[in-house]
Amino acid sequence: MRVPLVLLAATPLVSAQAADGPVRFHEPAAFDSPRLSPDGEWISYLRQEDDRQWIMVQRTSGSDLRSLYSARLPDERVRHCVWAGPDRLACGIGTLARRRGLVLEQARLHLFDLGKGSRRPLLPGSKDRIGDRVIDTSPEDGSSLLLLLDDNGDGYPEVARVELSTGAVRRVVAPRPPIRHWITDGRGSVRLGLGFEHGMGSVYVRDPETGELALLTRQELVDPQAFGPIGFGSSPGELYAIRLYDGRYALFHVDLDRGGALSLMMTHPVYDVLGPLDLERGTRQLLGVRYLATHVQSHFFDGTAAAQQRWIDERLPGRVNYVLERSRDRSRQLVWSESDVDPPTLFILDVVGNALRPIGHLYPEAERGRLAPTQPVVYRARDGQAIAAYLTLPTDQPPVGLPAVVLAHGGPETRDFWRFDPLVQFLAAQGYAVLQMNFRGSAGYGIDFLAAGAGHWGGTVHNDITDGARWLSEEGYVDAKRICIIGSSFGGYAALLGAAREPTVYRCAASFGGVSDLVALAEFKERFEFAEVWRSRIGSDPTVLAQMSPLALVDLIETPVLLIHAPDDTVVPVQQSRRFAAALRRAGKRHEYLEVPACDHDMTAATCRREVFEAFGTFLKQWLHADAGD
Repeated sequence: MRVPLVLLAATPLVSAQAADGPVRFHEPAAFDSPRLSPDGEWISYLRQEDDRQWIMVQRTSGSDLRSLYSARLPDERVRHCVWAGPDRLACGIGTLARRRGLVLEQARLHLFDLGKGSRRPLLPGSKDRIGDRVIDTSPEDGSSLLLLLDDNGDGYPEVARVELSTGAVRRVVAPRPPIRHWITDGRGSVRLGLGFEHGMGSVYVRDPETGELALLTRQELVDPQAFGPIGFGSSPGELYAIRLYDGRYALFHVDLDRGGALSLMMTHPVYDVLGPLDLERGTRQLLGVRYLATHVQSHFFDGTAAAQQRWIDERLPGRVNYVLERSRDRSRQLVWSESDVDPPTLFILDVVGNALRPIGHLYPEAERGRLAPTQPVVYRARDGQAIAAYLTLPTDQPPVGLPAVVLAHGGPETRDFWRFDPLVQFLAAQGYAVLQMNFRGSAGYGIDFLAAGAGHWGGTVHNDITDGARWLSEEGYVDAKRICIIGSSFGGYAALLGAAREPTVYRCAASFGGVSDLVALAEFKERFEFAEVWRSRIGSDPTVLAQMSPLALVDLIETPVLLIHAPDDTVVPVQQSRRFAAALRRAGKRHEYLEVPACDHDMTAATCRREVFEAFGTFLKQWLHADAGD
């Protein structure tokens, strides 16, 4: 079965006590979602304090710091911010809504004018549940922006231009089924329409003069040969897209003036090249493209950008460094820098002054602790497939006979990579070895590796995770009788399935926001857009889904289970954990169940992470301690 490439955000987590002082990993990042204004004068970012999320802006010179808005988590959160001009910031703010027994998020766009010191909602009368989908901020003078509007709620949006000074709204492109998403050329002109219907995907090219649509390609949603547009270049007919090449996704140039002629731009022999693109503001010249190998890497097409990257790397050795955004004239650049043992730091690169100035550390508390290095490793699954993984060992103990945590990532199409990870550091600080693996179904290793996980959550994917746990003990790193599996979302599903299927491998299992019933999950996802994509990911046969569901395997569970869920989870309904806890209780199985009202699916609030990881820490200590009993 072939699957489309769907990337989900990884969940940031948590809290710990290191050997040489407190390391508060439950605290939120001091800078979240940083953005650089077009003129390079301002940085915007999100900051969190307990259950409050603040929209902050500060001058790149550091002389002016302002708080623009405060959202109270989890009932309200800031979804994203984008600079609509030199001193105008547009932010999507989401709130929870309950409809027909479902907990859904609705969103509205708010405009912050730094010059006037004002805030006002845009499109206050819109009926669109998700009314913050900005697709273009051109022109960058802050006069207007383009966004998707779906007032009918049928999934076929129009494109509207909002004049920021007056709030006036003008339709630019009318709804055109089957088009569910529109893409601009980055200069304010709508050029592409992406359609999804009856298992088929279609790409339409829009004539900017007449508004007429021409079908460029029509393809099955799960067609491995399909290409996905990711951005326009320096001319109106120049499109960049991701498409399969020699078994891996690669970057292609698409010439719309020549009927969509494709030419290969960049490929990698091992890893998929998925972006994002590095485009110059204004001209949209292609400077480079980022991709995930063992860590984040960049491939440059522009000699100046490549030289600047080398200059940065020389001054920040042993770290992963990349430019998040550049000002329009490229004189100021926002740089991200981190390693496995160096929490991320934001820098401003002053090109004219030839200086790299730190803006701040994302986890200032963590720098006082002793952090544990993460090393890339490879193990073989039972069928011989090589599985890339990451092993983190405690710094104050010999790497022999340790208690261990198998940490399964979410998605399952996301993937782990070498970086600073608060959750991993929390676990290592508690004395646990931590193994993260990119099982089949993880993105980034080619289409065959990705497709091998589709419909096989309870088969190939489960086996790859189990084989990693066994490899840990075979290598002598850990005590085979003291391994726990934990995870959130899909990782929570993997933990619960591991508890049921592998009672001799795992001493305990813990899930946050995990899935226990695939049949119910499939029914839940049918109510939303892209239900067909979900069918391709998990399968559609109810009998098979039931057999892969931990809920149907409760009687097999012998190990203690910890279940934690957010009551208002909008991604995985809380009923998934409630029903599983009830089944464990009826079967007389050892378990703990905790609902944390401060949480959402992504553990956004620090109060949520603190409570969840105190529970995780207590649970792991109880069952992985050297003298833990039955």
